[in-house]
Amino acid sequence: MKNKILSLILVFSVIWGSSSVIAKENISVTVDGQNIAFDVAPRLIGGRTMVPLRAIFEALGAEVTWDDATQTVMAYNEAYIVKCSIGSNTIYINNVAKEIDVAPMEINSRTLVPVRFIAEAFGCDVWWDASTMTVTVTSSPVDYTQVEQGEISCYPGTTIPTYTSIAGTPLRSSNEKDNVIFYIYPYDYDKQLAYIDALKACGWSFVDYDESKNESITCYMEKGSEFIGISYVVFLNELWIITNAP
Repeated sequence: MKNKILSLILVFSVIWGSSSVIAKENISVTVDGQNIAFDVAPRLIGGRTMVPLRAIFEALGAEVTWDDATQTVMAYNEAYIVKCSIGSNTIYINNVAKEIDVAPMEINSRTLVPVRFIAEAFGCDVWWDASTMTVTVTSSPVDYTQVEQGEISCYPGTTIPTYTSIAGTPLRSSNEKDNVIFYIYPYDYDKQLAYIDALKACGWSFVDYDESKNESITCYMEKGSEFIGISYVVFLNELWIITNAP
């Protein structure tokens, strides 16, 4: 009898384990109508739908970096900078602390977060359909119409007006290195001049100018403790806005 009970427990464990795998592999995620492919599948953990952060944030146009020493993920675009750490229920959105009910966790070298974290972090609308096991994420475009009303949008954690809000040119990509963030745009001479004029009108002043072997031409401006570099990268035909990282 004891052997039969053990056999039943083993069979039940196999079936239960298989069901869990099916459930987590059957969860699908769409971002703005596009299905997202993951190398680590979303899954249900503790009654929460956990999804890989990097793939979704990159689909939303954000840059994602990982600090192995602190087990911290940072994701950012022109409007948001989001930081979270493995095992911590505190996240930071544009340097403002918020609490989430389930901490980010690492599974197979990927950071998984509760799906509602996506909504909190980048101002998205997120729906979970339990009947189809589907997560639907719809982004909310950054609204720059406030510029026409006399207000200027700024880079996260700074008082530096964004290039997009002045020139109307969308962000192409961004990068972070050595405590500065690079926001990258297609180059346009007239729009660059308009941006510099707008900075001057906001109280920014020139502090330096650098030309690096005809590869880039950069002017540096400051206001109080903040600085900005406006760099034309010649061989890439790109404009880089270089700012303090918050």
